[in-house]
Amino acid sequence: MYSKVMLDTFVTSLKDPNWVARVQSWLGVSYAESETNTNTLLSNQIAEFIGDTQDTDSPPPPEPYHRSPSEERLHELGQIDISRRKEQLSQTRRPVRTNPILHVYFSLATELGYEPFYITFIPFIFWSYDPYIGYRITANWVVSMYVGQALKNYWRIPRPACPPAIPLELETATEYGAPSTHAIVGTGLPFYTLYLVYNNYEISFLPSLSLAVLWCVSICLSRVYLGVHSLWDIVTGILISVSILLLVEPVLNICDPVLFERPGFVFVLPLLQILLIKIYPKVEWWSMDLGDTTAILGSGSSMIMGCFLNTSYYTFFLGHLVTKGCLGFAVGTITIEKIGLSVLRSVIGILILIPVRFSSKFLFYRIIPPLFGNHLPLDQVTKIPHYELPYKYLTYNLIGLCITLFVPKAFILLGIPNISL
Repeated sequence: MYSKVMLDTFVTSLKDPNWVARVQSWLGVSYAESETNTNTLLSNQIAEFIGDTQDTDSPPPPEPYHRSPSEERLHELGQIDISRRKEQLSQTRRPVRTNPILHVYFSLATELGYEPFYITFIPFIFWSYDPYIGYRITANWVVSMYVGQALKNYWRIPRPACPPAIPLELETATEYGAPSTHAIVGTGLPFYTLYLVYNNYEISFLPSLSLAVLWCVSICLSRVYLGVHSLWDIVTGILISVSILLLVEPVLNICDPVLFERPGFVFVLPLLQILLIKIYPKVEWWSMDLGDTTAILGSGSSMIMGCFLNTSYYTFFLGHLVTKGCLGFAVGTITIEKIGLSVLRSVIGILILIPVRFSSKFLFYRIIPPLFGNHLPLDQVTKIPHYELPYKYLTYNLIGLCITLFVPKAFILLGIPNISL
């Protein structure tokens, strides 16, 4: 009984937004002036939006925005005025003082959990390092992000209250807090990459471990610094990530021989994506998380599917399977030529992916709405959930296939294939 009380007290203290404010204060974040009315207004608007209002003595929020008839139609189709709400929240923010160096550092660290980093790091592993390690990292990344996002909507734990926390990032104001998907991926990605590389290549362990720890600590601390996660959000994210790591590796060890014997099984992945999107926990309003999850499922599963359609990747994977993933390769000497080819492949690959992404958006947003009998302008179509999900599903499946199937073929035609193959 006493231990349960101690545990409850410990968990409650981790959820306390005052700890977020203390960490922010230690890292140089503070308000530039002393008034509190605006800050309380910001807190009430966020609370009103997530349905967690409390009685306060603060001034009433501004008059609600009344939608025009065309905007009312968008609302009926499922679009809530999130962009306008974010604009209101931005206008009510108080001036904030930060340490310029730490602010830049943590702003960059938090980007390690967003799409621009994923679409750069994971393709780099495929294109310039080891496609098998890229395949394993992708599988872990997809599972981690889906589980994290789904639990966030299932638990519905609010983000840290402000005040006392100081929100420096408004993009996530419409999402729940725990677990932190940044903490999940910020733990799983570096340490699983270290595990795979150390088991397959001869590397210096301590420097690699130090880099993984720095990566994990930086990305987790950045979320507290920005005021968007409590210590509890971070701790649950780390624990979930460790659990996924302990589960995914043995499951992949069991599934790999089956997939290599019957590679046709990977064509079940598109149907599995639809099923996972269908059972994904929904919230009362439209937020970015469902679209992001659809994009992650689409790109990740299609990257895995492309690995089995790419004959050079498939043959390379068989080598890992025969040796049970313990090849013991030496990393080799890093030369200017190797660096130059890696950079060249990355640049060419990204230059292929960018037009694919934007042309897909242009094309699918013009094909999908007429199928539902709607002919809205493009700037309105992009705000409707049941148009955005098919767009992201199709677009990111195409991007995933480009990463592991079409772009590597382009490298071969250009005479710059991955030397690991």
